[in-house]
Amino acid sequence: MPELPEVETIVRQLRARGVEGREIRSVQINWLRTVEPLSAASFSRQLRETVIEQISRTGKWILF
Repeated sequence: MPELPEVETIVRQLRARGVEGREIRSVQINWLRTVEPLSAASFSRQLRETVIEQISRTGKWILF
């Protein structure tokens, strides 16, 4: 589990790289349990073409 300063650094780096405002073109799921109860295909379909409006964090969770 990352420490809080590491999570904040990742959020700042994503913002600096201009991720906000960009569209999700593809989705890769490495651990199927992270998207349960949805199937990987259903989760991917729902995310594709979604625009990342804002990146923030709550505690150690990165929110898109």
